[in-house]
Amino acid sequence: GVPQAQIRPPRWEMAARGLSHRDLQGGSNTVACALCPVRNGAYKRTTDNADWVHVICGLYHPEVHVLPGNMSLAIEGVENIKLDKWRTLCGLCQIPHGVPIKCSHPNCNAMFHPLCGRRVGNYLSVKVSSSGKLIHRGFCQQHSQAAMAKDMADATKAIATPPPPATTSRPKSKQKKADLSDGDLDWEAEEEDDAAAWVPRPRAERSA
Repeated sequence: GVPQAQIRPPRWEMAARGLSHRDLQGGSNTVACALCPVRNGAYKRTTDNADWVHVICGLYHPEVHVLPGNMSLAIEGVENIKLDKWRTLCGLCQIPHGVPIKCSHPNCNAMFHPLCGRRVGNYLSVKVSSSGKLIHRGFCQQHSQAAMAKDMADATKAIATPPPPATTSRPKSKQKKADLSDGDLDWEAEEEDDAAAWVPRPRAERSA
């Protein structure tokens, strides 16, 4: 782990210097997310150490990737966001900062910051794809209830559906024998009879 002194000074040193946690780098009022105007929350730095980004903002932007593991430099791909998205306003806060996400409902153009959406009750979902990858989707106020109801119905159906029965196969030896023709079986029986009738004989002694 990282030594505590590298994260923040000891309490006695902070008290002597008249500092609070808000005055430290990474404190609630000293850090701004590059993707939204909301303060506070769980932050991580970009891999180039240039910006702070909320973890939730990194997860819900398709261009951005949050690296797994307990590391501080864990956000990459912010530079992949197109310029026109940076110029788009959030439909909820209307603050010209960061990049809003688009509603995941087809043909819906509503845009909002993930944390702005969470504040007003928008549905932010996480689903697992067939390949095991996490899929993050955000829905606007108009489509949140329908999307949540559909996800709940799909989850209930998946729990209620029994797994397919296990398939059984015949042993290889029996299956192989069943595939032989009648002539092959007769030949196999004769071969077994010949082997059973054979009796070893003692070797004749050689004369001097």
